[in-house]
Amino acid sequence: MVGRQVVHGVHLVLWAIDGFLSTYPGGVERITATFRKPVFLDENVDLHDSRDDEHTARLTVSTRGTKLMDIVLRLGPESPATEDDRSHSTLSGQPSDLSISEMAGMRGTLSIPRDDDWLTIEYPFAFQHLGGVLMAQLGAVSRLVGMVCPGRHSLLSSIDVTVEHDGDPGALDWEVTRADQRVSIVQLDVTGGRIAGQVQAFSPPRPATQTTTKALKDVVPSSAFAHQKALVVGGSRGLGELTAKLLAAGGADVLLTWHRGQIEAEAVVADILEAGGRAQARQLDIADPSPVIDEMASDGWRASHVYYYATPRIFERRMKGFDHLLFEEFCGAYVRGFVNVVESCSAEPKIDLAVLYPSSIAVESHDEALVEYAAAKGAGEVCAEFMSASRPKLRVLAPRLPRLPTDQTASILPYKTEDPIRVLVPILQSMNHPG
Repeated sequence: MVGRQVVHGVHLVLWAIDGFLSTYPGGVERITATFRKPVFLDENVDLHDSRDDEHTARLTVSTRGTKLMDIVLRLGPESPATEDDRSHSTLSGQPSDLSISEMAGMRGTLSIPRDDDWLTIEYPFAFQHLGGVLMAQLGAVSRLVGMVCPGRHSLLSSIDVTVEHDGDPGALDWEVTRADQRVSIVQLDVTGGRIAGQVQAFSPPRPATQTTTKALKDVVPSSAFAHQKALVVGGSRGLGELTAKLLAAGGADVLLTWHRGQIEAEAVVADILEAGGRAQARQLDIADPSPVIDEMASDGWRASHVYYYATPRIFERRMKGFDHLLFEEFCGAYVRGFVNVVESCSAEPKIDLAVLYPSSIAVESHDEALVEYAAAKGAGEVCAEFMSASRPKLRVLAPRLPRLPTDQTASILPYKTEDPIRVLVPILQSMNHPG
């Protein structure tokens, strides 16, 4: 849902505790962790610690002034560093894919393998002061949430466990005590040989998927776009994917591009071809699109229409205030990349070219969380208007789209969206007209 691979929350907890215990000569009796924002792979983060008193430590993980995770530790004596009953079994299997209604009342027992050699390398101070059993059971919380319940689409929200010394060290018992679809939250009680407490996780709505080209043939006439050679930039997923399928269902000759999503792009092409449409896919860098566009033109394929859906992640993590780096990233796609593509496709000034630049109602909504996105989209609108006015054979349409269901707009909380097909079809039909 956050658009990138993220670091496991439990790994962050163990990493932070390991850093704290590198200077504190004791153990931990209770661990309370709150996960505020995800940490992305290869991201630099800072660990800060403070003490309320001799029994309480507070740890904070942050990046560029933005708090990502809070941990409160109740301090106590060390746990044994080595214990018996070690298991070295290998974990395997596929993550479950449950609805929140299916999770209600679920319970089970999770087996816990141990690999003390790995733990001593990855978290040496935590292993010394907490012991392998406690660390393995904390690690099992990550497996429980990500693989068992809620499963595939989960996001860890919080952990609150106390250190125990009874029970089976090789197992973690769990039970769902709350499954609230209104806020997409699942709460589990967990009990093991070294921990007892509660875990909360989000189970957000499933990522939106686009319908098939075959189904869209009932939506648009088979010859609605038959005269178009349509370049769909960013056509491997989301609204770009839906646009490519709608155009192909209406008879267009579609060339969709991808930057990183080759597998997704090939799947879209296969879906269009299966429905009897015409489509191909090419990798395109919007920072330098001319080589691909020129090559296609030399092979006799020159775009009559361009549909521009290239975009970075919209609901990105922001810094406080106006995030200049995020604004620059958005401008790279919505301004510079857009201009690069249009200029490359309109190199022949005597050939008509129609361009769709899908803007957003965020430009006028004054949403503080989208200020950088809205500012960049607004700048793109200005560029679209300027290019359309200054080139007689170039027509650029820049409608402000409402929030539509895509993998970009996935959210933990339910939200109201409009039907993307109903919104897009009239816009695509208007691209047929010269006025």
